[in-house]
Amino acid sequence: MKRQSVRRSVIFVSFLLFPITIYYLSPVLSLSGAYYGILSGSCIVFGFLFFSSFLFGRGFSAWLCPAGGLQESYSIVGNNKRFHLGWKNWIKYVLWIPWFSSIVVLFVLSAGKKQIQFFY
Repeated sequence: MKRQSVRRSVIFVSFLLFPITIYYLSPVLSLSGAYYGILSGSCIVFGFLFFSSFLFGRGFSAWLCPAGGLQESYSIVGNNKRFHLGWKNWIKYVLWIPWFSSIVVLFVLSAGKKQIQFFY
């Protein structure tokens, strides 16, 4: 029981930090930084979250993911029905692949101005 209370506390803090996290994951920040040849904090935070999810798998979603706090609070209020999305599950690729590809292309095209700024 203690482990679940620790997990809920960590996920609640992560949920409270969600406005900061969502700011750093803004597509506008990533694209504008890549356009000027800057590896922005948005790309760094996104990369950390992305690779952490691969490294820790479902443990990441259960313990650290900022959106996990939103899901956790919804599960208390809502029902626990599972949704079968079918083809709608592929929508994420329609969004992620162009975004990631355009960041890479803009960063490559901005030859010469390569720098890292975490707060950009």
